[in-house]
Amino acid sequence: MKKIILSTVLLVALISPVFADGKSDARKLLNELKAALNAANLVQRSSTLDYNKATFSFNGQSVSAFYDAEDGSLIGFSRHIKASELPDEAAENIATEYAGWTVTDVIMFLGSNAHMAYFAEVTRGNNHIALRIMPNGNVSIYNKMPS
Repeated sequence: MKKIILSTVLLVALISPVFADGKSDARKLLNELKAALNAANLVQRSSTLDYNKATFSFNGQSVSAFYDAEDGSLIGFSRHIKASELPDEAAENIATEYAGWTVTDVIMFLGSNAHMAYFAEVTRGNNHIALRIMPNGNVSIYNKMPS
């Protein structure tokens, strides 16, 4: 299921902009991540047909950088976070709109343009939905995933 969410996140990063609050903070984080990746000694690399991935440690947390498989350009960075790390308004909207659902996986994604978004998987029984969450708290269905 995590691979489905990650592939979905990368696809959206390639084809649509994600607008972030705190653009200067996001730009600063983007530059710090780029520098950390360049300085990292232990980098795990993997590839798919669509993207190349480099996973490394940043401030004691696992972060992945994604690059376009065709031209090698940076797509962005992602890291798994806890649901409690989502913006407060987003957490409130999920609790209201998806009462009875369980948040099972959350990814923070920072695009190469310093636009930030979150993606979460929510489940209820055999139903799985990927949500796209904006920094301002707006939540929308990104994809209904197969059981």
